[in-house]
Amino acid sequence: MKEKEKKNHLIFVVIFSLCLFFSAFLSFLLVKDIYQSHKFDEQIKKFEAENYKIRRRNEIRNKEIKQFKFRNYGEKFAKEKLGKKMPGERTFIISLNEEDKKEKTTTVTQKRENPLEAVKDLSNTEKWWFYFFGPRVNRHFL
Repeated sequence: MKEKEKKNHLIFVVIFSLCLFFSAFLSFLLVKDIYQSHKFDEQIKKFEAENYKIRRRNEIRNKEIKQFKFRNYGEKFAKEKLGKKMPGERTFIISLNEEDKKEKTTTVTQKRENPLEAVKDLSNTEKWWFYFFGPRVNRHFL
């Protein structure tokens, strides 16, 4: 009987060891799958962020392409980005700094020797008229 108990005990230990090994193996596979799933989720988030950036960049480029189709885009680009102007064009720079308000100076760039003399004594409405429509007939600005 002792032999039978030893045999049963040995069978129990073997079966228990196999079950323990099998459960450890399944746990390993589960943890491995969870880790891979986590890595894939991180990659998906990374790619989604990259896709968003690319989408935004494409939208900006599409807007730029639409602007290139317009005839005056080159002129607008040269004025805004490169600080260029057309020959004979006037540029008014209006500054809102307190120092500039105190000095009451307005920088006017024109194709004349002394551009401030031309508009110095004019009222504000006359300056705007001069800006949009050129000099009036009854006053000479040059």
